[in-house]
Amino acid sequence: MAGWLESAKSRAHAFAGRDALDWLDKAYILDWAVAIALHFVAKWIDTMPVFERVWSLTDPLISFPHANPERVTGHLNDAISIWVSIGVFVVFGAVRRSLFEIHQGVLTAFAARALNDAVTDLMKNRVGRLRPDFLARCAWDLIKQECTGEPRVVKDGHRSFPSGHSSTAFVGMTLVALVLASKTGSVCGSAPTRIGSRYSRLVLTLLPFVWSAYVAISRVEDYRHHKEDVLAGSTIGILCAVAVYHIFWPSPFSRGSFAPDTYGVPRRASQNEYHEQYEVANHDLDAV
Repeated sequence: MAGWLESAKSRAHAFAGRDALDWLDKAYILDWAVAIALHFVAKWIDTMPVFERVWSLTDPLISFPHANPERVTGHLNDAISIWVSIGVFVVFGAVRRSLFEIHQGVLTAFAARALNDAVTDLMKNRVGRLRPDFLARCAWDLIKQECTGEPRVVKDGHRSFPSGHSSTAFVGMTLVALVLASKTGSVCGSAPTRIGSRYSRLVLTLLPFVWSAYVAISRVEDYRHHKEDVLAGSTIGILCAVAVYHIFWPSPFSRGSFAPDTYGVPRRASQNEYHEQYEVANHDLDAV
């Protein structure tokens, strides 16, 4: 049995790198458990009653038409945000033949999205800001003195702040931008990368934000959100992506991340091991 296990490990290392089985560390299992728990917390929050603010039929801020269909649907936005970010991690990991890097990339994308959704949904329910098209959703009946619109649509009309579309788009595209920055050295002026156009690398790094910016702007154009909702949602998405990325990967803003021993390598579960690599890399760079 032991011989078979060692043989299996050897084959895995030969096919997917010497770190092929590093993702089985119990620390990563706990990371997955927390991320999955946050995902279900977000789903649970979404079913909870929302805070209902006092409103007026004469309020111009909630008197806009209800656009249907939307320019960017929730399903399309979700798919692009999660699958593009995962795809970028998988491609770079596959090129390096590192199953561990692929695992860390998928974990990063899922954990960032779970954190983003939990924060966004909690704020939506507790703030209870009315959408610009709330009165159209409500379909107020003067005789019954109540909203006669579809209950699900009316409830969603109380969840304007922050913009979920914006936070979702930005959490995914920020991860993509961070990966590109880590590969090109575009946001680290002292990165020891090959000579070439720094401006082209910067533009490449910023390209993912074209999609997220389009999504955010479309929410205002569709009268689904106020501009403050979009700005807040975008900020939440960026912060969640940056925070989670730096947990699992070296900072693309640091010169030490581009040393031979650390370039493109995820952070390990053991901080001591990572710090040893980091110190060695810095020592080598200083000696140059």
